Amino acid sequence: MQLASESFAPEETRPLIGYREWVLVGDEILSPLARTPWEAGPMQAECLPTCRGAFGLWRTASAHAGPAPDPGCTCGIYALFTPSRPRGRERLAVVRGAIVVWGRIELHQRGMRAEFARIVTLALPDSRRRSDAVAQLAELLDVEAVRARDLPVAVLAHGDPLEPTLIPT
Repeated sequence: MQLASESFAPEETRPLIGYREWVLVGDEILSPLARTPWEAGPMQAECLPTCRGAFGLWRTASAHAGPAPDPGCTCGIYALFTPSRPRGRERLAVVRGAIVVWGRIELHQRGMRAEFARIVTLALPDSRRRSDAVAQLAELLDVEAVRARDLPVAVLAHGDPLEPTLIPT
């Protein structure tokens, strides 16, 4: 696989592994910034009616005609190349997990934005009470729940990591 440009990987049909965090609200998980709910099954990125474009300027989705992600926009489904680590005592009910992404993918130093994604694994937190809530959520989403330290191995059953040579420096 070779880069199509400096920031885009070729359109991927094979699933690539990515890692995310969500906020647990009731029995659903939301993206921390956009507050977009995540559900079972495949998701497709859409540019919102207004999105933050290049240089932090707001514009309408009609400003780019192609699919998300667009290089001049912040649209797309975000994922990191490596799992994030817990940051001490977190205020929000943070849920960590792994997704697979495919389609149009924009690459960055720490992660990527993708056209399509699907949750495949949730990481069980150390807290017994929160662990039970995440296990129930995993069951609702029909995905695997594993200990956080086992996440990088468990997700290999669902996709491939991005080749390190393709990660922009």
